[in-house]
Amino acid sequence: VKSVGKDGMIMVVTENGFEYPMPADQLVLINKATIIENILEAPKPQIKEKPKHQKHLEKPEKPKDDRVRFSMAFTQENTGVAMFNLHIINDSEYDIMYQVLKQDDLGLRTLSYGNIEAGYIDDLNSFTRDDINNLKKLQVQALFIGSFGMKQRKAFEKTIKLEPSMFFVNENFVENDYFEELALIFDLINEHGFDAASMKKLEDLQEMLANKETPEPDKSSRYKARKQPETIEVDLHINSLVDNVRGMSNAEILDYQMQYFHKTLTDAMHKKAVKIVFIHGIGNGTLRDKLRESLAKQYKLDFQDASFKEYGFGATMVFLMS
Repeated sequence: VKSVGKDGMIMVVTENGFEYPMPADQLVLINKATIIENILEAPKPQIKEKPKHQKHLEKPEKPKDDRVRFSMAFTQENTGVAMFNLHIINDSEYDIMYQVLKQDDLGLRTLSYGNIEAGYIDDLNSFTRDDINNLKKLQVQALFIGSFGMKQRKAFEKTIKLEPSMFFVNENFVENDYFEELALIFDLINEHGFDAASMKKLEDLQEMLANKETPEPDKSSRYKARKQPETIEVDLHINSLVDNVRGMSNAEILDYQMQYFHKTLTDAMHKKAVKIVFIHGIGNGTLRDKLRESLAKQYKLDFQDASFKEYGFGATMVFLMS
């Protein structure tokens, strides 16, 4: 017997496992059922809560410094021939897409373009002396690509005006953090401040000032007679202006001497100097005639042969103030 229905019918299970409903009066007792006490209930299956899906997101750390130093630099090859190499410097945590254009006698056109990774230097091009003489401007366009958390930057563009004379003055090529050799560096963006070389000079200056004894001010100094300005002397001999003239034509030498003449003359005028002497030598007289023509027509200044006792025949004295 399996169960008793509400209508009095008894559900009977046969030996073959089939179930049949039977009236109670048709059933015959064969054996009494054994009552088993303390039947253990089957343990209920424990439903484990399905864990929620979790994804660990590691946020990239913000760079310690998102300032930028983005520069162009020229280095000079020590091959005996005047050759200058142009580099682009990405001293930042950004990747930079760039285009560099040059302007010369043929107009403005693309020199180089590409993508420079953070902390890298790219070599762009090489220039001969003639290329430098014809080069007027470099124009740089750039896009800064930063990682998560970095400051977003607008598209950047800057133009560098170039003078050929700046490439032939040794003092313009300085020690730096990027090259073993000296370099002429043009900062497009510099948010780092001074480089190591500049900081060293600043520290040396501060140390010198700290060790220097400061004398008591001389109150009577305000009543002293004004010091008479000294005559400025400028040596235009090419060997005193550049270390090596190899590869320079006579026309290039004359052009460089005249550029230096104009620069020193205008500097002296701004400083309100009274006299300036240009030592040009005798030679074939080309430099002397050219600078005297410029003094007369362009600057309208008085001049004469400088003291023969001091300078011989190869110098011109210019009177800057009447």
